[in-house]
Amino acid sequence: MGCLVNGQLFVPQEPAAVPYPFYSATLTHDPADNLNMGWKDEKNSCDQSSIGIRLDSVKLTQGTTYKLTQQVDTSNAAANVGQWAEYLDITSCSQFIFSPYYTTAAVTGQVTITYYNPTLGVVSGTFWFDAIDAGGDTVHVREGRFDMSTN
Repeated sequence: MGCLVNGQLFVPQEPAAVPYPFYSATLTHDPADNLNMGWKDEKNSCDQSSIGIRLDSVKLTQGTTYKLTQQVDTSNAAANVGQWAEYLDITSCSQFIFSPYYTTAAVTGQVTITYYNPTLGVVSGTFWFDAIDAGGDTVHVREGRFDMSTN
């Protein structure tokens, strides 16, 4: 996975001492397809960012482009269905400055599935999106691509 965030290279990485994964992809079929992908760039515990893309209740099909818009119910995390993306940024340990950016109905993006093999659990694609935080600041994610195993 890789992309540009406001023109800067974003590649998932983590410090060697951290025991948890820095990328994940889950795919469920209940009854529609739900693809949830996440990547973290953690230079250290005080300088980290992550990108997440969720395609919920879709028919996952190779060659299809999905619009990334808003979460359905932002007050209930369990009800966050739809096709949306987020960018999270932690920039300070002393103040724990946490800036979540989300796609919305007006600030959107796209993800295109370029390869999908449900038998092998492999999905590949490209993406871009803009996302906005509560203060109105916008982040631009461009030239994204991924190759993920969902098993």
